[in-house]
Amino acid sequence: MWRGICGLLDGKTIGVAGAKLCHELEGVARALYCDTTGEPQPQEVGLILNHGVGYSPGSLVDANGLLEIKTKLRKF
Repeated sequence: MWRGICGLLDGKTIGVAGAKLCHELEGVARALYCDTTGEPQPQEVGLILNHGVGYSPGSLVDANGLLEIKTKLRKF
């Protein structure tokens, strides 16, 4: 599934190992966000439904904020 999703986004596949690494890097980015902004720890979320429309921000920050983190693998 990861391979299919990543391939749809950029036309390339990074494989399961690459997708797992990207997911791990998101946690590091969340911690850096907290350290940099002083905001509380973002809460990871999945799909949110609002009036029948779904979206997935990745994280909620406090009561009114959304956080979407994108990571990138280095090319070797």
